[in-house]
Amino acid sequence: MPKNFRYTKQPARPEIIHKHIRARVIKELQVVGKSHVAERNEIVREWENKPKFGFEVQIKTKELWLVVKVKNPDEKVGDSWTIGQLWTSLDKTGTRPHVIKPKGKGYPLRFKWGGPGSYKPKSVRGGRFSGPGKVVGGKMVAFKQVKHPGTKPRKFTERINRELRPLFIKQAARGYRLGHQEALFRHR
Repeated sequence: MPKNFRYTKQPARPEIIHKHIRARVIKELQVVGKSHVAERNEIVREWENKPKFGFEVQIKTKELWLVVKVKNPDEKVGDSWTIGQLWTSLDKTGTRPHVIKPKGKGYPLRFKWGGPGSYKPKSVRGGRFSGPGKVVGGKMVAFKQVKHPGTKPRKFTERINRELRPLFIKQAARGYRLGHQEALFRHR
């Protein structure tokens, strides 16, 4: 008389599944991190004092973070600014109105100027490139000091985050799915 039997397999331990999912999500989010860095590098492509960007994927309880950082924030730019301060002021805070004086005694400031509103910035609020980054229709002038009106923040990071959010979600879901498959198929 034949006997029936049933073969059952115990599922992999949760910590094994978690380890595979975590590793795969981190791997898949590298694409998004590299895209963030590439977008920022495009913004600073023609800068004289360039920030160097890097990223780190952080997985916390119920949260995924992609942290993009300036790698050289303490590098000096002139006498009173650092690269970290420069990037923060252009991206997030803007600058207040301030007085600009020449560095040497007896030397006036010289620059091209065509009156208020003659400077057309290369990037506009939201981080889009639209202008030449030059004074339009100006002539060379000299002043002992200048009252700079300040700048509005360009909000590069907000735009980049908004544009890359769908890719972030897609890659995180893909990492979870592939990590779960790896864990199940490796531990049969």
